[in-house]
Amino acid sequence: MKKLITIIVLIFTYQLSNAQDTIVKYNGELIRAKITEITSAEVKYKKFDFIDGPTYVERKSNIELIKYSSGLKEHFDNSQQTNTNKGTPQNSPDYYGSSDPKNNYTQGNKITEFGSRYQYQNGLIGENEMQRILMNTIDKHIMGLIQQSKQARGMQYIGFGGIVLGMSAYLCLIQSTTSTTAYNSQTGYPTTTPNPNKNSLQIAAGMLALVAIACPIVSGVYKAERHNYNRDAIKLYNQKY
Repeated sequence: MKKLITIIVLIFTYQLSNAQDTIVKYNGELIRAKITEITSAEVKYKKFDFIDGPTYVERKSNIELIKYSSGLKEHFDNSQQTNTNKGTPQNSPDYYGSSDPKNNYTQGNKITEFGSRYQYQNGLIGENEMQRILMNTIDKHIMGLIQQSKQARGMQYIGFGGIVLGMSAYLCLIQSTTSTTAYNSQTGYPTTTPNPNKNSLQIAAGMLALVAIACPIVSGVYKAERHNYNRDAIKLYNQKY
């Protein structure tokens, strides 16, 4: 049973470790990060050992390549980099760096919730498109809310862990009911011996079942947080733009 729990923990640990991206700079510096956005001139990321911390911005001209957690590598051709900072409020403490003017938001267009989608410019858009529009405002408060929404969306997948844990609980319960039958030479009848680990297996099954039940509950909490962050970001966007 301990081996099973260890394997499950190792699987989750391996998945978390694989989520790491690596930024390789021309000066040889390596940055363990989680890439959040790449624009025409900048790379935005969270430090891997401080995912809940601030979003950092690095110019592409300083970056040689990015090694993604999937194993893919992206090299940057900086020979054609141009200055895209003109006309952006980069000197204000409320803004980060610069944005791509080709993908910028359209000032004066409000965003409203419409069921599971969003209404924008007399059309319906999905959550990803809505977040892209809000991120392109380069307003640090709005961007912070969207980043928190994306993190909450990622944590929603913890609900799938409940399936694995539920199956493990079921296997432990089944194994606890197994018994061994042997022939008794003294009585002449077969003797059935219950599993000596029955109690520990049943306890483990109960603990795994409780965690399995908790996973979708936690997932639901993160789902609610995700929508709340989106709603607050939209409200702030509509007030400021």
